[in-house]
Amino acid sequence: MKVLVVGVGTMGARHVQGCLRAEGVECVYVLDKDDKAIQYMKNIVSDDPICDLDKVQIVSDFKALPRKVDLCIVATSARGRAPLLFSLVKTIHAEFWVCEKLLEQSIDAIDSIEKYMRGQNCWVNTPRRVKKIYNKVPRIDPKEPFKAQVVGKTWGIASNAIHYIDYFEYLTDRQVVSLDTTGLDSNWYSTKRPGYFDVNGELEISFENGGKLTLVSNEEELGLKLSIRTNTREIIIDELQDEYRCADEVEIMESEFQSDLMPIIITDLQNARRCNLPDLRTSARQHRLIISSLLDKSPTKTLSHPILEAT
Repeated sequence: MKVLVVGVGTMGARHVQGCLRAEGVECVYVLDKDDKAIQYMKNIVSDDPICDLDKVQIVSDFKALPRKVDLCIVATSARGRAPLLFSLVKTIHAEFWVCEKLLEQSIDAIDSIEKYMRGQNCWVNTPRRVKKIYNKVPRIDPKEPFKAQVVGKTWGIASNAIHYIDYFEYLTDRQVVSLDTTGLDSNWYSTKRPGYFDVNGELEISFENGGKLTLVSNEEELGLKLSIRTNTREIIIDELQDEYRCADEVEIMESEFQSDLMPIIITDLQNARRCNLPDLRTSARQHRLIISSLLDKSPTKTLSHPILEAT
């Protein structure tokens, strides 16, 4: 398998690392003009005894891209993703595509991405449905009410709500019907990425058939915990400690990062021509819900790119 990774910042470098860990990957092309990002990626790969840096080929512009790859991973920042994908689709043929979240910054841009990627095998990297600790949670019947809450310290609701929306749609086999943003703070804070903002406060998400998910982010909380309550059970996941708790069952699970998940995703693509990430159409619908609810509350009319790799 030949892979192209576009953008090797913090997340992109881990994608490269994960691809090199996967069986059957013979070459990873890397497209990025930032010398610091390239060096960061090289350091990550060189420090991993499983990875072979000789399999990495650095490409500085579109003219040097291979015309055909098996998998293209787009891990650039969200802003400007739509025109980038348009250029990529015109330049290369990829059997499979994986895009990082957030997909883009506006509904128009999301619409453009769907248009450009029509007919492509494309998934979006919101991987909680792939991680082992979240798959320990029994699937919830689509008609059974549930209440869930995520509580943590300034963890980035605007950029990370997509993870939980996708996970609970997957876990419960039902869709979101509304988002209530009245509990969010009016003042947004600057993230580590210049020009991007996020927000604290409370976001309530309603699902079909009596499902409710509340996201809480503030400066007073410690850690990041997910609780799920149904008619028959209560489950708590400490996301930073990788602890799963249900009744008397307590299990500390091995942490999984993007470099651990990519080999699973690649194996699924090779064997089944699909993976367990949400497809582009599903994720685009979820993105539109978030953008339409949050964009008017943002002081700059832009949403933050994800800044927490572990989430």
